[in-house]
Amino acid sequence: MPTGRKILQIIPSNGWKARFKAEPFDDKPLVCWALVEMGLTSQIVGMFVKSTSNQSRPAFVDEEVDFVTYISD
Repeated sequence: MPTGRKILQIIPSNGWKARFKAEPFDDKPLVCWALVEMGLTSQIVGMFVKSTSNQSRPAFVDEEVDFVTYISD
């Protein structure tokens, strides 16, 4: 999590996915929406499960360089 980013609240994200650049697109389900505070501003950001070869963890989709947009089912 970037310095200064604080989660204030989370809510369900049923039916929403994050779309990532790939050929074809790679859609991953969101695990929740997070209301985050960043300095004097706040925003709602989707979170998904980011998997690597040795671990899985929740991550903000907007921190991924290949994130394109949110889509709903």
